[in-house]
Amino acid sequence: MKSRLWSCLCSGLMGVACLLPGRFAVAETKQSDNVQVLGRGPIHEAFAQPLPSGDPKALATAPQPPPEPPQEQPPAQKPEGDSVQWVPGYWQWDDVSGKFIWVTGVWREPPPKRKWVPGAYRPTDKGYQWSPGYWAPQGQDGLNYLPPPPASVDEGPNAAAPDDTANWVPGCWIWREEHYVWRPGYWLTCRPGWVWQPAHYVYSPAGCLFVAGYWDYPLEARGVLFAPVCFSVCPAVWTPSICVGIGCLPGALFVRTGCCSYFYGDYFGASFVACGFTPWLSVSIGRGGCCDPLWGYYRGYYAGLGVSYASNLRTLYADRHAGRAARPPHSLHQQHAVLKQHGQSATGAESLTVLRPLSESAPKDRRLVELSQQERDRQNRRATRLHQAATQRVRSEHELITKHEGTSLHTSPRHVDVQVPRSQHTSHQGGQELSSSAVRKLETQQQYSVPRSLPRMEVQHQLPTQQSVFRSQPSFQQSHRATPSFRSGGGKPHRK
Repeated sequence: MKSRLWSCLCSGLMGVACLLPGRFAVAETKQSDNVQVLGRGPIHEAFAQPLPSGDPKALATAPQPPPEPPQEQPPAQKPEGDSVQWVPGYWQWDDVSGKFIWVTGVWREPPPKRKWVPGAYRPTDKGYQWSPGYWAPQGQDGLNYLPPPPASVDEGPNAAAPDDTANWVPGCWIWREEHYVWRPGYWLTCRPGWVWQPAHYVYSPAGCLFVAGYWDYPLEARGVLFAPVCFSVCPAVWTPSICVGIGCLPGALFVRTGCCSYFYGDYFGASFVACGFTPWLSVSIGRGGCCDPLWGYYRGYYAGLGVSYASNLRTLYADRHAGRAARPPHSLHQQHAVLKQHGQSATGAESLTVLRPLSESAPKDRRLVELSQQERDRQNRRATRLHQAATQRVRSEHELITKHEGTSLHTSPRHVDVQVPRSQHTSHQGGQELSSSAVRKLETQQQYSVPRSLPRMEVQHQLPTQQSVFRSQPSFQQSHRATPSFRSGGGKPHRK
């Protein structure tokens, strides 16, 4: 029964591995005794990042400053393609072990027309708080800090979804001139091969950074995800070689309250629930109950294929939580023992192979190629510039806070100059490179016709990338009359 269950799940994300039975051995995946490769831990923010939820000021803090980072060298192989870039790693505080772990860098195909703004720790009166990184528009110069937006008034859809593949994208406050206006939510049908990351805000004590919605790739096409590690003694130079198996993520992916990253591995059980860990398929964002963007994509994608992906995956999580199904191993040694116990068949082994060597971790429709010295130097230079941008970001935010201390810092936008290296101008999809014009066409293309029986909202100040969706009027209760809202029939948004 469980074999058939996982076989159904594996028809999706597992399909990227295409590995034969017997190829799940971990003999090649040895590391120094000084390094513990983690079978569970955080996923690099640049690879995948959940939507912020809860109080943005309640982000986790570290009680001590992070150590000096190691000199991280990219591995000798990378996914083919000139636009693939190395995004360096960073320290993340682990409150379970009471120490910092190193979130190893990743090979990443950037989202179309996006560049990575790295995160950094900043001192606060409660410790050291992490300001998360994010994918900013390619053409954006510097960082624009806005006053904190009002609380979301999105309450979910008040009209039925147009089809089984559609997902609700929550409404969002948008800064216009000297005030915020409310942009309502909308239904978005699944576009195979593209994941929609909704608009959101990245919080900082200096203000909030608005991240407009954008298209990204499915997990299996984003690049190579390396496993985080724990150092006994931080090395001077660090080169990763062990990756997280993308095929295991559907059955072991979590988000955590107060954290800006996904977590993979064995976070099943009541103790982890008490610590704020929630399976990606159970995430409910805001009062409207918006689902996780990644979960929405894969649920909609397989619903369009007629596969019972959602119900089967929920069964697997319930069985793992209750101890009826084998949970992912925590280390390379445990993984080797678990695979010997449960067999080496591709169906069973994929769900339990959390860690695998780089040679078996090529993204979908790409092969790994050797890194030339010229390319290595280029990637190292770019990584250095990203580290400099993170330092500059912290310094600029500190100066901004100090300069406006005791004044109305959060009443008007503030701009700071942070030099972030740009990404390549091409994007990869299905083994082909997409030009900028092709990306623009994808962003603005109509996905389906709006049913005549459902009302259409005429929204002012809409972002240009939202032309391909159907908007539904938010439903407001009596207590929300004082909050900004839209009225049906094309009324203007109320201001706040």
